[in-house]
Amino acid sequence: MKFTKAEIDAIIEASPRTFVPFNKLALSQDYQARAGGSTPKMSIAELAASIKECGVLQNLVVVQGARGRYEVCAGGRRLEALTLLVGKGDLADNYPLPVLIVPADRALVASLSENCFHIPMHPADEFAAFAKLIEQGKSVEDVAAAFGITPLVV
Repeated sequence: MKFTKAEIDAIIEASPRTFVPFNKLALSQDYQARAGGSTPKMSIAELAASIKECGVLQNLVVVQGARGRYEVCAGGRRLEALTLLVGKGDLADNYPLPVLIVPADRALVASLSENCFHIPMHPADEFAAFAKLIEQGKSVEDVAAAFGITPLVV
């Protein structure tokens, strides 16, 4: 499906970026491109470690739900990692999270786009970045903790 520039501009205009408290978010049952439970738990722990260290760097994509709540249609892994951090007491349940609010008729497309076009880092690039952090004075243990991996991997 090809969109005109006017359609794209209208979608962007209708999609404000804002902050929403964690406790107002729920994983959407209707607009998720990824099936629930398809993410390895180890991946969630690593993402939680990264969020604890750096915060949420990429907004969640949400649709307005009922009673002031928002349904997460893109960012389910981030939401699961945040749930882990809130459960452990590392984040407050009203922690403000960056979100992009999209119209319901664009939510599944947004979810699919985010999941289809993600390219993982090459391991060599990852290790080179770890080496730069260590050169900048971070310890191997600090780097490992920030990314939820073992010092041996670093």
